[in-house]
Amino acid sequence: MYGAWAASGLKLTAMLADNVDNFLEVRAYKLLIVDPADTMILDLAALRTAVAMRVLEQMAPEERFVVGDDVLTNIAEIWQFFSVLFAMCEADDDFSMDPAETVQARQPTFLREEPRTDFRLKVSEGGSTQTAAGGGLGNERLVGVPWLEHNAVLVRSIMTSHCDQLRSALDAVGESLEGGGVTLNDTLTDNPSCACWALRCMLANLQVWGTLGEHREDRELDAEMQAVDCDIKQFLCKDSDGEYLMPTRVSTQGPVELGRSLSPEMFTTYHRRLARARVGHARREFRRRLSTLQNALTQPACCSSTSGGASGSSRGGVGDMQEGDNAERLLRTVLHHLTAVESFVSSLSRFFKSVDLAVPYS
Repeated sequence: MYGAWAASGLKLTAMLADNVDNFLEVRAYKLLIVDPADTMILDLAALRTAVAMRVLEQMAPEERFVVGDDVLTNIAEIWQFFSVLFAMCEADDDFSMDPAETVQARQPTFLREEPRTDFRLKVSEGGSTQTAAGGGLGNERLVGVPWLEHNAVLVRSIMTSHCDQLRSALDAVGESLEGGGVTLNDTLTDNPSCACWALRCMLANLQVWGTLGEHREDRELDAEMQAVDCDIKQFLCKDSDGEYLMPTRVSTQGPVELGRSLSPEMFTTYHRRLARARVGHARREFRRRLSTLQNALTQPACCSSTSGGASGSSRGGVGDMQEGDNAERLLRTVLHHLTAVESFVSSLSRFFKSVDLAVPYS
């Protein structure tokens, strides 16, 4: 409630504090209490985020996830693209247009031009993307948010039936990638004006602090975790009254004995190992959904059925050809963006597989 004017007041009085050096200089175990949903101190200004960024700066390039601003900006733009697409397909508004407006709406506002030989991509086993043979489509012009708004009738007629699958695929990444309690979806939704920096902060927290857990799918990750990690997970599970919730796997030690045997380093490594398992799980789930979407969006029926679905937007002959071309371009853009997301998640997954998260327990 006081965040905006308080920030201005602190700037005027020069009461700005940077506690990163003080935090790092103390050579003792420290307990850093953070609320990821804090509305007073935003996550981008939180001490834990600043500490994570400083820690990464001191690491060698091979020890941290190196990604350029262009990649992060592209991911942010992709999330915005799909947010607009979902809102458009799920809105109750009538997007029908006058014939005079239709001609103007058919002139797309292109986001960028990239050479491609085909718009259907195959995902290699190693996570990189490979172009499928054939097609020979030449230079491809991707459509952007203005184009979606100008072609709302066409967008709804083509994409409405695929929205649930698309949202499910993106949520497999957006809700599973979580750094210190802040998900990718929250990062991009809450910081539209500085999405690139916010995404970099989230990735820093993911690498340094790991994942908090408490995710409904985390039980599926138990097979990928070490036995001691499952004990820590059991120790951290408490109900609202402070009583321990006993999971399927019960440790041979009681909660009190288990707590005495755990060290701070073990908790830190647990959260980072959980981050590695969660990223790997997100990659597998997204690739599985991407394969289904590729099959659905490249069916000939997707493009051929649009002239009847968007009534009033074509007037035969040239109009049908233009509409078919726009429909194909829209589908190419969707598949292109999904492939970019897969490439980003695969790179992050490969990093976590290769990096040494901590010294093994002794």
